[in-house]
Amino acid sequence: MRTILLGAGASAEAGVCTAKQMAREIYNSLRNRDEIEEAMDIAIGGLKNHRAIVSGQPFEEIDVEDLYEVLKLLGDRQSHLLAPFVGSWSHVFTARAKPDTSWIIRDAVRELEEGIHNALPRDREKPRGRGIDSRGFAHRLTEAIELATGANTDAFVDAANAVLKTLVNHCWIDSEISVSYLAPLIESSPRDSLWIASLNYDNTIELAAKQAGIPVSIGISEESTIVSFPGNSVISLAKLHGSVNWEFDRKTGQWVIKDGPAWPPALVFGSGNKLTVDGPFLDLLFAFRTQLENSSALEVCGYSFRDPHVNHLILNWLTKDPNRKLQVFDPNLSSDGIYNAINTTIFPLRLNVDVVHRQISLAQISAAEWART
Repeated sequence: MRTILLGAGASAEAGVCTAKQMAREIYNSLRNRDEIEEAMDIAIGGLKNHRAIVSGQPFEEIDVEDLYEVLKLLGDRQSHLLAPFVGSWSHVFTARAKPDTSWIIRDAVRELEEGIHNALPRDREKPRGRGIDSRGFAHRLTEAIELATGANTDAFVDAANAVLKTLVNHCWIDSEISVSYLAPLIESSPRDSLWIASLNYDNTIELAAKQAGIPVSIGISEESTIVSFPGNSVISLAKLHGSVNWEFDRKTGQWVIKDGPAWPPALVFGSGNKLTVDGPFLDLLFAFRTQLENSSALEVCGYSFRDPHVNHLILNWLTKDPNRKLQVFDPNLSSDGIYNAINTTIFPLRLNVDVVHRQISLAQISAAEWART
């Protein structure tokens, strides 16, 4: 059995963008929607400024997970734990396309005028009417102030949802020709079964297997809440971060596996911590760990070693036994790049140069070339 880990680079030849390319692609596709474009401009500008100050890399490309995470945080900034400690938010929230508040102000003034009018005595009679509705007036005035000062967060919430929905559509592959480069890998599975852990949301493996008429076990089903990979599976596919065609009902714990993109999809998406107790994701990660422990070699294709939890599993597995081999296939990686990527995501540092040279091999080839090996 071959144990494999796939990253975004493994799907690039199917037309699925990498994280940095995806951010640019999504931005260009949403530019015709003014408020969303403006929200993205603010998020991207802030990310670039942060990178210039913190890492000294102002020209580094923004990736789609960072963009989504920032939009989510800005959309939820009023309820964030740090919100009480922020004296004022950046002026860019108010400087970019301030929304029209005139209609709210008109309503507020009219309500005040009606309240005053109703409170005045008529022909020396006792004042009639409900008087000034201070609560209604205060509510409308508050709405006006929030909108004018940028406290309204709808634009960022809408932008985050638009980014996620566009990502889902970009990750769904319909053309079987697009995944034909994976045919040699899939067709080898009856002779040497495949256990694949994937960090991708797309359907490239499933589509390639369907084309070859080979069933794929994904570990989850609509009939059970338990993650399980049958031992006799020709291809086991653990999608550690979810899939664009998965839906999850948190009330029942049940899954729906759709024939096309789902909304909202069951994904672990966004930068930062990707460990979550919701859904099957921890169980899928544990299944990958168990498979690793029973393997003497791990093939990695298209993964840039950016996820700390995945790096942790790989490093623990690798250092337990000096005979274990990590085989990396990526035209854009170097041995130094692997070493630096792992050691900047895991603390304390445990990967040394000797392990790199003794147990890690690198072939700078494409996914298509790897699939033919």
